[in-house]
Amino acid sequence: MHSFASGARARLFLASLSILISTLAFGCAAPTPQDASEIGPPPGLSESAETLPTERTDIIYFHRPYQCMCASYTESRIREIIKTYFASEMKGGSVTFRSLDITKPGNAEVVERCSAYSSQLYIITVSKTSENIADVTLETLPLLDDEEAVASVIRAKIGSVLE
Repeated sequence: MHSFASGARARLFLASLSILISTLAFGCAAPTPQDASEIGPPPGLSESAETLPTERTDIIYFHRPYQCMCASYTESRIREIIKTYFASEMKGGSVTFRSLDITKPGNAEVVERCSAYSSQLYIITVSKTSENIADVTLETLPLLDDEEAVASVIRAKIGSVLE
């Protein structure tokens, strides 16, 4: 009787473990509805280098083509924080926001430039003489429920570009 009970427990444990591993491995494979609109340059400005302000900050959220609920939530929170705290800068063109699928060929250049590989948040500050690329994923994602803290991290990274 003892060996049967321990064998049943072992099978139950292995079945539970395989379900857990499958859920973790494939959890982000199911598509979720997304807001396809981008928050880019203000009306009248295209995204070409010739028309964007020389000194500006590009905030880019990189993601995979299919996002799990957690990744979708992260993107929507970042989008909302940027809309709320940087509205005037976006209107003036000194701040832009884009959400880019890392697998789309049209995004390959910026994905490579940033070394993006998954759900990540980058801030690119552009001045007349330089470009600074900063991955702020680990600094911002744990703070998503504190809008002011995330806005503070972004403001600190943007620095003199907005001044």
